[in-house]
Amino acid sequence: MRPLSNRLQVIFDQVPVGAKVADVGTDHAYLPIALAKAGKAESIIACDIKEKPLQKARENIEKFGVSTVETRLGDGISPIKEGEADTVIIAGMGGDVITHILSNCPWIKNPGVFLMLQPMTGAEVLRGFLNSNLFSIEKEIPLLDAGKVYSVMLVRYSGKKESLPAGFEFSGKVSAETNEGRLYLEKQRKRVFDCARSLSSIDGKEAEARYYTEILNHLNTLLGI
Repeated sequence: MRPLSNRLQVIFDQVPVGAKVADVGTDHAYLPIALAKAGKAESIIACDIKEKPLQKARENIEKFGVSTVETRLGDGISPIKEGEADTVIIAGMGGDVITHILSNCPWIKNPGVFLMLQPMTGAEVLRGFLNSNLFSIEKEIPLLDAGKVYSVMLVRYSGKKESLPAGFEFSGKVSAETNEGRLYLEKQRKRVFDCARSLSSIDGKEAEARYYTEILNHLNTLLGI
C-alpha cells in the first residue's frame, strides 16, 4: 500500500491503541487499512455517503487482506450505533459539512467519545460550533500536506462552554512555536486582514470591520507581530 498522505499520517499517529474506530467519509479506506495492518485498532468501521467510493474501499480492503475493517453506506455518523465506536474520524471535508455531521449525532456528546476532526476549509465555523455545543478542543496539530496547511483537532465533549478570546475560531489551539503552526496562523491572518480591509471601505460595515480587526489583533499577538 502506498504511504499515507501527511494529513492521514498525523491522524493515524493520534489514534489510541485498541480504539474502536469509525472513519466517516472514508473514500478509498486508506486510513482504516493502515490502522488494520498496524493492528492499532480493535475494530474499524469505514463509512461513506456514496456507493462508488465505498465499493472502491471494499476492493482495497480485499486487496490488502485486512479483516477488521467493516464498510457501511450512509450519511455522516448515521450508520454507526452508540457504543460501536469510541474514536470518530472526520477528515477531508469542509468545516460546515463536519458541523452538519456532528449536529446530527447526539451520542457523540459523551466524554468517552474521542473526535478527530480535520477540516479542509471553514475551520472557524467548526470551532465556533464545537464551543457553542460544549465540546472542548484538547489539542490541535498543524500540518503541511501537498503545499497546503491544515489542522487536526482532537476533541471531546466536556459539557462546559469555555471562555475563549475573540478570534479563537480562527486560531484554535494552534501556536506559532512550529513552522507549520506559524504558517497556519499566517494563512488565517491574511484571510482576516483582507476581510477587515475590505469592510473598512464600505459604509455601514464599521461594526463588522471592528470585529475582524479584533480577530486580527488576536492573531498578531500569537504571531508576535
